[in-house]
Amino acid sequence: MCGISYSNEYISPYCRRLIWKQLVEIVAALQRSNIAHMDLKPGNIIRVGNILKVCDLGISKYGSGVGGGGTPNYR
Repeated sequence: MCGISYSNEYISPYCRRLIWKQLVEIVAALQRSNIAHMDLKPGNIIRVGNILKVCDLGISKYGSGVGGGGTPNYR
């Protein structure tokens, strides 16, 4: 995605917008499906080619009215 690697290198504003757009689309798709990830954090986002994917849906919840959970520092 825009030639970024997994290091702490500079990411251009254009590439940051693309990353955020994909993340917003992922969260919107989960919401449309009534799924709460419950542990969304950088470690649970992977890149496959130019596509971002959310992983570790192990504690996700389906339905409305889901409560808190997940990694304490990311609540």
